[in-house]
Amino acid sequence: MMPTAEQKIRAFMAENAWRFQHEGSHVTRWLTGGTAADAYVTFDQQDDKIIARCPSCGREFGHFNANYDSAAYKQLGAIREFGSRHLC
Repeated sequence: MMPTAEQKIRAFMAENAWRFQHEGSHVTRWLTGGTAADAYVTFDQQDDKIIARCPSCGREFGHFNANYDSAAYKQLGAIREFGSRHLC
């Protein structure tokens, strides 16, 4: 019996998972949406905080709570503003 298309895709992804990494401090994230400025950052988790850093130079833009409480969204806005003006 031949594998289905879904089974072929799952097998391919399992064999090549290292090419599609989406977690960790080496992944650049694009913070965008709404009217706020866009920023490119990397996330580094330390205890209950997530530190947003410049992907090029590693400078810290700010941090927010890892549980994404109501204050995290204000902190993300500040990170986006700072990151959009940052020049390496």
